Amino acid sequence: MERLSLRKICRLEICRICRIVRTVITGWLAEITHAGFKLQVSVENPVVEKG
Repeated sequence: MERLSLRKICRLEICRICRIVRTVITGWLAEITHAGFKLQVSVENPVVEKG
């Protein structure tokens, strides 16, 4: 009984870690694309308000 519940907890923990990792990766991708877009805009249009 205890072993089963421990395994269940482990699975839940892995799920949570996976979700956090996925969120972090998604955030990184968003940052990269945003930075790339900013760079492209600054190349096309040298006078860009920094914000």
